[in-house]
This record gives sequence, C-alpha cells and structure tokens, in this order.
Amino acid sequence: MSNTEKNVEMLVRERLASESVIVIALTVRLTGGGIKVAAVLDTEAGITVGECARYNRSLRELLETQFPDISVEVASPGLDRALKTEQDFRRLINKPVRVTRLSGEGRSTDITGTVRVVEAGTVCILTGQNQEVAIPLDDIIAAKQEIRWSYGK
Repeated sequence: MSNTEKNVEMLVRERLASESVIVIALTVRLTGGGIKVAAVLDTEAGITVGECARYNRSLRELLETQFPDISVEVASPGLDRALKTEQDFRRLINKPVRVTRLSGEGRSTDITGTVRVVEAGTVCILTGQNQEVAIPLDDIIAAKQEIRWSYGK
C-alpha cells in the first residue's frame, strides 16, 4: 500500500470513528484516473440509504481538497451479509439468524433462532423450541440474518 493510500485510509477511518460508524470493509486504490475509496459501513441500529449518502458526501468533502481526483463509494453491508464477529452478532440482538455450526465428528448442524446474548466469544441463540443454545464463534461455519416477511391482514 502506498503512502497516499495509507494517508487516505487513515483520514477516512478517523472521520468515521468520530461519527460512531462501524467500518465493515474499506479499500483505497490508486487508479489511472486518481484514487478510489470504497467503504461498507454500518451502525449499531443499522444504516439507511440516506445515511450512506450523507457519509459519502462527508468523506468526499474531506478528501477532495487534498486529492482532487478522488472517487468515493459508500454502501451498506446488505441483509444477506455473512456474520463472523461478535460485533456482527451484537448488531442483531433480538433478531432472527440461521447459524451452521460444527458439531461432533466433523458434522454440521443448522440452528435458527433469535440472538439473545453475545459475550466472550460465544453467541447465545433462543430457538423456536424455547431452547437457549450457546455457540462458540470458533464453531460457526456460516451465519446470516434470517429475513422474515410478514404480510398485512
């Protein structure tokens, strides 16, 4: 990574940290036409399209004075994003998830339920059978938020 890329990344991270934004992914690349910044952001409450647009403008205004040939893209992580970290699961407390975990003898098991607690490298999920299942993050093979559609009467 070049010094310019490092400098841009530092400026972006500092700005976003001051606004309590969670940086899911950040790439900074030098291109033939300038610098390209792509950020995937979230907040504890979830991020809206309007917030993505506001952060896009904020970052562009911050950076374009020093780097006139800059392109900034800000996006949300999307509903189907894989869950990997404690922070990912904390964001979904009291929301439905589907987790595939490694169980005995190298087999996998799917668990669907509501995230209740996330601490010390463990996710606790309340299943539809009212069972609380504690799953170490290291045992999770895959996890995603469950989308449940409800239709009006």
